[in-house]
Amino acid sequence: MAYLEVANIHFSYHENVVLKDVSFAVQPGDFLGIIGPNGSGKSTLLKILARLLTVPAGTVMLNDLDLKKYPVRTLARKIALVPEETSLNFPFTVQEMVLMGRSPHLSFLQPLSHHDHSKAIECMERTSIKDLAGRKINELSSGERQRVFIAQALAQEPSILLLDEPTAHLDINHQIEIFNVLKNLQEQHGLTIITVTHDLNLAALYCDKLLLLKEGAVFSQGPPAQVITVENIRKVYHTQVTVQQHQQIKKLQVTLIPNH
Repeated sequence: MAYLEVANIHFSYHENVVLKDVSFAVQPGDFLGIIGPNGSGKSTLLKILARLLTVPAGTVMLNDLDLKKYPVRTLARKIALVPEETSLNFPFTVQEMVLMGRSPHLSFLQPLSHHDHSKAIECMERTSIKDLAGRKINELSSGERQRVFIAQALAQEPSILLLDEPTAHLDINHQIEIFNVLKNLQEQHGLTIITVTHDLNLAALYCDKLLLLKEGAVFSQGPPAQVITVENIRKVYHTQVTVQQHQQIKKLQVTLIPNH
């Protein structure tokens, strides 16, 4: 059985059906991109994988155990989520923010140990923000803040990292920077990455597998070359594109064809 297996799940917000009969599997060390138009159920699916939402039908299995059966703290040591929107109500330092990710490993009122601080430093090193440790989170650029939130999630010591549009508000330089961090975490540290993204070119460049949703159902899944095709984009996004392999990097490149 797969490491993470989603089987025939359905989900609705009241009468509004958001996901229907969704099934896929994730192996350890996969980099899975969830793509699809607005309203196709991508973020809802990610929340289900993080158990922020529970499904009335179907199952989500992690290591052969139903996700619903994991104690909250145990699950937080296995799966971490970086949401699209993160509030910054207080001017914590970067190191304080990252240390908050240690909470699943601490009992109530247990003080932080030398081990917790060492883990936080390790996570800051992995995301290249150790030099920002003493800076206030609200003084950082959007790209720097996003790396802090990733480091905070890593401090939970998860084996699966979920991210909802991690580059949504970033310029192209910071988009590449964030995805390079994620790719390094996958390749060098064996982390399983599942990310929602609207950017088909980033998905093709970094993801090993893609899950394409249309109106809450799986339209296509597999390697990028199988999922990102002219026909699939036309049917799902109702948009004309060209899809070619970039000669230098040998990855797919999607180009929009404007309607006249």
